[in-house]
Amino acid sequence: MARTRTTAGHEDGAADAVDEGLLVASQIDGLAMARHVVGFTPLATVSRAEFIADLAPVFDHYLTGHLNPA
Repeated sequence: MARTRTTAGHEDGAADAVDEGLLVASQIDGLAMARHVVGFTPLATVSRAEFIADLAPVFDHYLTGHLNPA
């Protein structure tokens, strides 16, 4: 029996949880590279609080919103 994720408003099971986790992980990886390795100025100079505040809605959508297949 497949697990369901009612918090996301749909019942697509564990596969969606993996996809959502991968979206968050890839976003974090790219942002860390741009901010700390490359030193991309807008990302490298913004405060931690502002950085988190800007990204929180994106991660919230990835984890709890509906993801439309491409």
